[in-house]
Amino acid sequence: VAFLLPAPRSSSLGGAPVPPPRAAASLAAWLIQAGHDVALIDGREPDPGGGAAAFRPDLVLLPAAARTWPEAAVLARAFRAAGEASVAVFGPHASLFPDDVLGESAVDCAVLGDPEETVLQLLEQPSQWQGIDGLAWRGEGGVERGRPRRPFPDLDALPPAAWDLVDLDRCGL
Repeated sequence: VAFLLPAPRSSSLGGAPVPPPRAAASLAAWLIQAGHDVALIDGREPDPGGGAAAFRPDLVLLPAAARTWPEAAVLARAFRAAGEASVAVFGPHASLFPDDVLGESAVDCAVLGDPEETVLQLLEQPSQWQGIDGLAWRGEGGVERGRPRRPFPDLDALPPAAWDLVDLDRCGL
């Protein structure tokens, strides 16, 4: 699994450092605990799409909030030009605006709500999206959605975030 980490436009932060990718580091730890190889690739790298493709992931995940969605879409297109794995977007923007996210042709699906169980199921059944709760995808008739997934039941069961995968110096920390 490769995470492509969009960086918000510096103008939207007023010159402040880019915040660390908490959601991606937390989900990465969950996937590592489940036995998956994970890479977090900084979207500010010279060729982030190529870097993700070189990792040869089964799935590319892009976290997206409203202010990072434009950059996430650019990263999805960059990966699509270099790699073949499915591209999924998770986070507040995907949950609230899946039609917008799936309007980007480089994105294959949107994770709705808490991503942990949905992403694991997506990795276990990569071609059977219709049976995955908490997932939206482009179907023949437009955007289709699985049933809503219940919130993650036990936050204490989540492992600590995989901060060892994050270059915190790039975040100004």
